[in-house]
Amino acid sequence: MSRIAVTGLGSAYEPLGRHLEDPYPFFARARREDPVFFSPLFGMHFVTRYDDIVTILRDPETFSSRDTIPTHPEMAPEVQEALARYRHPTHLINSDPPDHTRLRGLVNQGFAPRRIASLEPSVREIAGALISGFEADGRADLVEQLAYPLPLTVILRMLGVPPEDIDSCKRMSRDITTWAWGAATLPSDVLVRCARGMVEFQDYSARLVAARRREPRDDLISHLVGAHEDGREPLTDDEVVELLPGLILAGHETTANLITNTVRVLLANPDQWEALGTDDELIAPAVEEGLRFDTSVNGMIRTATRPVTVGVVPLREGDRLFLLFGSANHDESHYEQPEEFRVSRPGSEPPNVAFGRGIHFCIGAPLARLEARVALEQLRDRLANLRLASDRFEHDPNFLFRGYRRLDVCWDP
Repeated sequence: MSRIAVTGLGSAYEPLGRHLEDPYPFFARARREDPVFFSPLFGMHFVTRYDDIVTILRDPETFSSRDTIPTHPEMAPEVQEALARYRHPTHLINSDPPDHTRLRGLVNQGFAPRRIASLEPSVREIAGALISGFEADGRADLVEQLAYPLPLTVILRMLGVPPEDIDSCKRMSRDITTWAWGAATLPSDVLVRCARGMVEFQDYSARLVAARRREPRDDLISHLVGAHEDGREPLTDDEVVELLPGLILAGHETTANLITNTVRVLLANPDQWEALGTDDELIAPAVEEGLRFDTSVNGMIRTATRPVTVGVVPLREGDRLFLLFGSANHDESHYEQPEEFRVSRPGSEPPNVAFGRGIHFCIGAPLARLEARVALEQLRDRLANLRLASDRFEHDPNFLFRGYRRLDVCWDP
């Protein structure tokens, strides 16, 4: 009898269905009964325990990142036609050394700690302007009115994208997200629209890169075009074009979810929200606990490059694994009462894995933390008696990203 037949967990897991809203009880069961379970629906193993996930993330030789971004080769003819001019890109998240080492080294320069720290006045200005737009209303959807536009505006301004192009970049980014991690559930007409948006995004990026090549400015695109390190080839224009949509997507989608996930759970635990009002030092820990408690990235895919055992499960070369970050961040062997949201957690607990580990640790983590901290501070300081306006919440049905469709809040204007 197979391991799947014994537990049934692999066949029972429905991340876009019954486990979408609250997957954590299922994760807890999996950690106890079948910590590396196989899903016949997705054709890969799901890894649930903290130690196994960290071990995999720190071993890129054994566990490749090449299949992190799905390509969906079997599509209807009309979808394939819409994709005819699309170049499946090599991003930081789906490359291995030595290519990853070179790309990361060149891109890292644009995300240096000093550069990120210098952005704080701009982040505060953008967040303040967004809140001013709805402060007098007494009610808002924080997804559309703050959490999404804040990091999107920041990353686009950082890259040097013209302000008038923000809306189109938002649309094209959503097309990439929908395609890459939601394609299995979508009809062909939606996939055709997404495919066209992805091609449009590459064309748009190519125009931006060409413009910066002709006339460099003080922005991240110009930096990438001119980035160089001793002993490493500089980025080609095609490489920069392929990197840009990924940087824009990673630079706002996960941070938007981080902000709304954290605000939602804080307001659902009024004692924790009230604690922030009396102690500025708790803002940063609140962001970390938000990252742990309701992780905005469900996980990442890895592919075994050789026969290897994870937990007690033997894998073959080519077997794919999905590392469930949200499960790792609730692993009771590392976190005390992990199902409780606690702004002040014991210092003995390990860092959460929301941003990954090892060579693929999220390059934008400092920027995401800065944006979330500023958002929490301004919401606390400007919206009196902030509270949830509804007890109904729906998540976007997305395999990779975990976030709400909307988050309705109200306050005393």
